[in-house]
Amino acid sequence: MGRPATPLPSATELYARLDRPPWHAMSTHELATTLGVSIQNVWNWTLRGRFEAEPPEIYRQVSNRRMYLPCLILPVLDPQTTPRTWCARRLVEFHMLSQDQDQDTAQVLAAIECLERGNLLKRRWQVRLPQYLDRVQVLVKGSEITEKFSGTNQRSYPVLCDTLGNKSWYPSQVDG
Repeated sequence: MGRPATPLPSATELYARLDRPPWHAMSTHELATTLGVSIQNVWNWTLRGRFEAEPPEIYRQVSNRRMYLPCLILPVLDPQTTPRTWCARRLVEFHMLSQDQDQDTAQVLAAIECLERGNLLKRRWQVRLPQYLDRVQVLVKGSEITEKFSGTNQRSYPVLCDTLGNKSWYPSQVDG
């Protein structure tokens, strides 16, 4: 008889526990604490492809830590949502977007870029801004960018593929 499954919080509960915007990274330890699971569970889920770690080139002085974006973890817990949904929700809370208007991708990206370029939000992990903004753009535009994922029906937001199947983390490296 196997062990019982580790209960995970709902996406709304996890969102309420976040101490940062969903587009700011968390380390493995921070994610495990926020989810209420062990670090080993997070590693297992990463190796099995349930959670996706961020490319280390984006972050400065993180040593050998794996970084995760909450906006990629939340859609795993609630498959009807996208990273843009959670980013837009936080921007509405920051009063950067109006709740009654329809938040399109361009508005969400413009608000995030304004916050990041102005360094208005304190972050735990420093980033290389141009690469980071490219990465956030890929995540927010997730459903609008043509993506190819190897054979499974699981959604994958961060990896772009060109016509030859070459994978890249950044839109500028994908030849169209």
